[in-house]
Amino acid sequence: MSKRLIAAISVLTVLGLAGPAWSSSISLELRAGYHVPASAAFRDVYKGGPAFAGQLEVRLTKTLSLWAGAEYFGKTGKLTFTGEETKIRIIPLTAGLKAQLDSKSLCPYLAAGAGYFLYKEENIIGTADGSVFGFLGQAGLLFKATKFLYLDLYARYSAGRTKAAGPAILAAELGGFQGGLGLIIGF
Repeated sequence: MSKRLIAAISVLTVLGLAGPAWSSSISLELRAGYHVPASAAFRDVYKGGPAFAGQLEVRLTKTLSLWAGAEYFGKTGKLTFTGEETKIRIIPLTAGLKAQLDSKSLCPYLAAGAGYFLYKEENIIGTADGSVFGFLGQAGLLFKATKFLYLDLYARYSAGRTKAAGPAILAAELGGFQGGLGLIIGF
């Protein structure tokens, strides 16, 4: 296990034991954000675009949660040299831990996890599809609207790199920066 991953898990565990937080024991979040690819080559072809996600969270302690979710990013772009249309679809399946601090109406949090990135790119050159493992980190601020309804303002960075498969299929970074807003419903 890498030193960074061990350090992240240690920090989240300490924060998770720090004190009480307001939240339901199970919650469902629907998010919309803007994804900016980390790779300059990826940005040249696809720019950035909207990303959508759903996430299920289960409270383990008063401040530590386990979460799992799925995201979707799809975009049409133009190949750099020929200008031909190219389409990409990335679906990260993610899971991890989230630690949040206690507050009356605002609750900051940190989350870290791993992802299984499914991807498919189609253009005149051919089709590249597959999957790759990656990691992500997220920071955010929860706004308590009601006892069971929260708004989530978040910023996230994910990383998942494909391998090259010949001259037509180059290695690519599928992750990037994302910021957005979520609606959380607690049960």
